[in-house]
Amino acid sequence: MPEECARRNVSPAIVATRRKVIRESLKDGLRAWVEGRALQAQKRKADEMEAVEKNTVKTLVRRFAAKKLALERAEKINSARWGREVEMARHEEERRVMANGACPQPTRAHVLGLKKFWEGVIRAAG
Repeated sequence: MPEECARRNVSPAIVATRRKVIRESLKDGLRAWVEGRALQAQKRKADEMEAVEKNTVKTLVRRFAAKKLALERAEKINSARWGREVEMARHEEERRVMANGACPQPTRAHVLGLKKFWEGVIRAAG
């Protein structure tokens, strides 16, 4: 017989029911705590993934820009000219840039558009 029944003359059925209620409330509290921890872990993981994606896109853009600059520098070194040839090469370069319709430096909107595109590609792959 439970000690609660022996001291106070309480029915064992009432004590059993009370213990069941206490046990269920404890289980409910633990379930809520576990669910809260799971949500926190999911949010943390989502935040980490976003940070990784942002760094990855940023890294891709930096690598692309660095490669492009390296190629441009190599072209300039290879085409070392002097005198009249330098002026003619400069005019030819300006004409080529104007023909493409592209700026030598991309606009902020263009860079953000590329960033958004690559983020979508990464999300689709992941």
